Amino acid sequence: MEERSTPKDSPSPDAAGSAWPAGESEAARLVRAHDWAASPLGPVETWPRTLRGALEAILPVPVAMAILWGPELIQLYNDAQGALMGSERHPSIGRPAAAVWSEIWPRVAEDLATVRAGGGAVRRDEVALPITRDGATRTLWWSYVYSPLPDPDAPNGVGGVLVVATDVTQRVLAREEARTSAARLRALVENLPQLVWRSHDGGDWTWASPQWIETTGLSAEASLGLGWLDAVHPDDRERVRAAWAAAAQSGKLEVVHRLLLAGGGSRWFQTRAQAAPQVEGAPREWFGSSSDIDDQRRLQDQQKLLLGELQHRVRNTLAVVRSIARRTGDTAQSVGDFASHFEGRLNAIARTQAHVTRDPRAGIDLEYLVAEELTACAAREGERVTIGGPKILLKSQAAQTLTLAIHELATNAVKFGALAGETGTVSVTWEIDGSAEPPLLRLAWREDGVVPDTERPERQGFGTELLRRTLPYELDAIVRYEIGDGAVLCVMSLPLAARVLA
Repeated sequence: MEERSTPKDSPSPDAAGSAWPAGESEAARLVRAHDWAASPLGPVETWPRTLRGALEAILPVPVAMAILWGPELIQLYNDAQGALMGSERHPSIGRPAAAVWSEIWPRVAEDLATVRAGGGAVRRDEVALPITRDGATRTLWWSYVYSPLPDPDAPNGVGGVLVVATDVTQRVLAREEARTSAARLRALVENLPQLVWRSHDGGDWTWASPQWIETTGLSAEASLGLGWLDAVHPDDRERVRAAWAAAAQSGKLEVVHRLLLAGGGSRWFQTRAQAAPQVEGAPREWFGSSSDIDDQRRLQDQQKLLLGELQHRVRNTLAVVRSIARRTGDTAQSVGDFASHFEGRLNAIARTQAHVTRDPRAGIDLEYLVAEELTACAAREGERVTIGGPKILLKSQAAQTLTLAIHELATNAVKFGALAGETGTVSVTWEIDGSAEPPLLRLAWREDGVVPDTERPERQGFGTELLRRTLPYELDAIVRYEIGDGAVLCVMSLPLAARVLA
C-alpha cells in the first residue's frame, strides 16, 4: 500500500493518540476498534480536520446523526443513529452507505449527489421510506437534512455529508389517525337526523352542520354568532334567549321551540347542548343538537284530545245506557224480555264504539252502520235486503243514535215484520236533498210482505219512543213512522249540520 503523507491541517500521529475519539459511547468504541488503515479513509491520523471535528461533535449528541465521507460515502454515526438502524445495519461504522441502505438508496442518492456537487444543503420532510428493521420491512416516515462538510482537497470543496435524520413515523401516523377520526366524526355528524352545531357561551355559534343549513335555509355564515336566531320562530325567540342565559350557570341547555323551515312553515324542535370543560384563557365551547319532535308533539296533542273525547264519550255513553235501561225496563214484559232487549241495544252501541275507537276522526260510514245492524239481526244484503245511497260519514254521537234507531227497526222486522216470514223484504235507502240549508239526509226504511202478527205489541215501546222522540231531540230529525197492511215505512229526515256530518 502506498504510504500516505499527513495533511497539513491534520494533527500529528502523536497528537491523535490511540484513544481517539474520546468517550465511552458505543459509537466511540466502535470507531476506535475499527481497522481504518484497511478502509478508504485510511488511518485516523490522516483524516482531515473537518472529518475529525465533525465526528467529535456528533458522538455525544442524543439526536441521530451520521457522517458520510469521501467518494465512497463511508459512514460514521453516533449512538442515537445506531438505535434507529436495527440489527440488520448496526454496527456498520466504516462501511459504504450505499451497501448499508441498499433498499432506500435510489430515493436518497440524488440528494446526496447534489450536496457533494456543491449544491448546498438538502432538506426533506416526512419522506416515506421502506426500512427493514429487526427482520421486518415497514414503511417509515423520515425528516432529514443533508449538509455539506468542507474539505479543500476534495472535489467541489465538499469532503462529506452530515446527515441529521429524525424518525417521524409516529407523528405522521398520529396525524393521519386524527384526520381519519375527524373524517369519521364528520361523516357521523353529517348523517345524524339531528341538526348539530357548536357554540361559545350565550349561543354564539361557531359552526353549523349541513342538516341545519338544509332544514332552515340559513347558510353556515349567516348562522354564525347569533344569526341562527333568525331561524327560530319569532314567538319562541325570547324563550330561547332566556334558556341560554340560564345555561351559563348549569352548563346544560334544554329548550323546546319552533324552527322556520326552508320550504316554508315551521316545526317543533327540542334543542339540547352541553358545555365542554373550561380551558383557561379560551372561550367555553358548547356542543348541541336540535331534534325534530313535531310529530311527537302532534301525537301528544292528539292524545290529549282523544283523552278528552274519551271522557266525554264515556259520560254520554253511560247516560245513554242508563236511559236504555230505564226505558227497556218500562216496556219489558218480563225479566227475560228485559235482558234480551237490553243486551241487543248494548251490543248495537258497542259496535258503534268499536268502529269509532279505530279512527275517532274518520267518521262512521252510514252504509257500514246499516249493514252492520242488519247483519247482527241475521239479515244480509242481497238476501231479501236492499241497501243503497251516497257515501256519508257521520260523527260518533249521531252515528250512535242512528245505530239504535236502525237496531230497533231491524229487531222489529225480524220479530214481527218482513223478516219474520219467508217472503218479506226490507229496503233501506237514503239520499241528500241539497236544496235545503243545511242539506237534508232522508233515510227511508221500508218493509214489504209483512204478515200480520197478533203478538205485535199495540202500545208504543222503546223503539217507537226512540224514533218519535229521541231522534227529533238529538238530531233535529223529522220522523214519519207508519205501519200499514203488509208494509212498514219509516222516513227520517235530518239536517246534515256540523254535529251530524263528519
